[in-house]
Amino acid sequence: MNAWMKVAACAVAGLLIFGSGYKFAAALYEADIADLQAQHALAMKEKTDEYRAKEQSQAKQLADAWDTLERARAESVSLRDDVDRVRVEADRYRAKLSRAGSDSCSAIRERLASCTELLSEGAGLSAEGARLVERVAARKDAVVKIHGEPQKELSGENRRR
Repeated sequence: MNAWMKVAACAVAGLLIFGSGYKFAAALYEADIADLQAQHALAMKEKTDEYRAKEQSQAKQLADAWDTLERARAESVSLRDDVDRVRVEADRYRAKLSRAGSDSCSAIRERLASCTELLSEGAGLSAEGARLVERVAARKDAVVKIHGEPQKELSGENRRR
């Protein structure tokens, strides 16, 4: 019987050692998991802060771009008003020239007429330039918007891999 008792005692001791080793390993794994969770939370916070800073920077850049666009549009409107004023004045000078009789100032009248024609042409070109600036700005905004979207999709595909 003593032999059976020794075997039973050894089996119980073995089970106790196995159980305590298992609990010790579980405690180590739990500590590792807690450490990994803390590292993950810290990395998430850093990335979140980084992305928020990028988002704020991009929002500021977007606001600046909108302000620039609005200033350009306001200047365009101002230029159109100036162009209209120059056209009206050129038409007024042209009307004065046509009413005046012929005398010794015909060479000066011809020069003045060519100047008013040039002013009128310049006014037209200014108006055309303003329209082109608006059209180019709109196209540029569309291209920026189009090229901004695939980068987001690409980064989403990279996360899936």
